[in-house]
Amino acid sequence: MITVINQEAYKLLHKKITWLAPFLIVLLMIPFIMSFDDAISAPWLVMSSFGIDEIAPLIMILVAATFFHRSLSNEQY
Repeated sequence: MITVINQEAYKLLHKKITWLAPFLIVLLMIPFIMSFDDAISAPWLVMSSFGIDEIAPLIMILVAATFFHRSLSNEQY
């Protein structure tokens, strides 16, 4: 069981999408942050998690879909 977990962790850590996903999230959050420039909307921006509520599930689905597709298609790494 430990071997299988180590193999899956190795595959996950050596995929490019795993490391690109956080940068993609930040790039998509920047326009949302820049659209609020007054001090009144600053607390609302923090309460809304900087607009990540809509973006994060899509990024997570993208990473999981590419991971499972590669795992199930019997491709070698």
